Amino acid sequence: MRMFTIALVILTTPMLAAEYPVVHAFRVWGTKSDTQKVEYEEKFSMYIGWSNGYFSVRGAQAFPLRLCIEDNIPYSQAIAMIDKYHDDHPEKWSSDLSDQIVQALTVAGGPCSGKAPR
Repeated sequence: MRMFTIALVILTTPMLAAEYPVVHAFRVWGTKSDTQKVEYEEKFSMYIGWSNGYFSVRGAQAFPLRLCIEDNIPYSQAIAMIDKYHDDHPEKWSSDLSDQIVQALTVAGGPCSGKAPR
C-alpha cells in the first residue's frame, strides 16, 4: 500500500504544478495585473533569467547574438529596448516571451540587427 501511495504522489505532482505555464507570454514583461506594472528590478531579473536560459540552451547557434549583446547592449539599454518593443507591439503580447525578447534585441536599425538565431 505504501508503494502505491508513493507512486500516486509521483504521478499526480505534475498535474498540481500545471497551474503555472512553462512558457510565458510576452505580456508578463509589462504587467503583473490590470493595475500593477512590472518594476525595473523585476524586469532586470527576468532579463538575466532569460539570457542565462536562452544562451545555455541555444548554444553555438545563438553565439553571434550573445557576443553582440555583450559587446553592444548594456542591461539598461536591453531593458529599454524590450520595453519599447513591448509597448509598440501589443498584438504580440500573447506570443512567447523569449521569442519577443529576441525580436526586441535584434530590431532593424539596432546594434544587433540581423543576429537573431534561425
